[in-house]
Amino acid sequence: MKSVAEQHPVKKCNDLKEIALGTLALALFALAGCSARSVDPAPEPPRCELNANAVCASAIETYLAAEVVRPAQGESSRTPHLVPLVAPVTLPGGEMAAEVDCYVNVDPNGSWLVYAHVAVPPKSPQSLERLRRQNLCMDERPERRLAMESMLYNH
Repeated sequence: MKSVAEQHPVKKCNDLKEIALGTLALALFALAGCSARSVDPAPEPPRCELNANAVCASAIETYLAAEVVRPAQGESSRTPHLVPLVAPVTLPGGEMAAEVDCYVNVDPNGSWLVYAHVAVPPKSPQSLERLRRQNLCMDERPERRLAMESMLYNH
């Protein structure tokens, strides 16, 4: 009967270790080669964080101007009342670029914006360009963003 050493020679074990180490070295070499190559990330698409407060300010002015010319319907309310406004921003052809929901408290002494929410964000490149030209994007200048967020719309 053969001994265990004769049945499983040490050389075969060393051959397996050499194969494993060789494979590991090859894998590390391949990974090092891939990571050494510089990959330019795709340019980030243009963004526009829509300034909902500015869009609502325009919608509030339009609403108040319409209220002035509307014939008085009975006695006007002396207490503030919440008015929901939908403020679409459109492209020159009439296509919607974005839409903002505005909630305004209105009373005889003035009005103020209670809540503004971007309901439909801009998606197309044309929409983004139009909003930028109208200075309605806040993400480009952080100092302007803080100033716009802190404004109150009292009329």
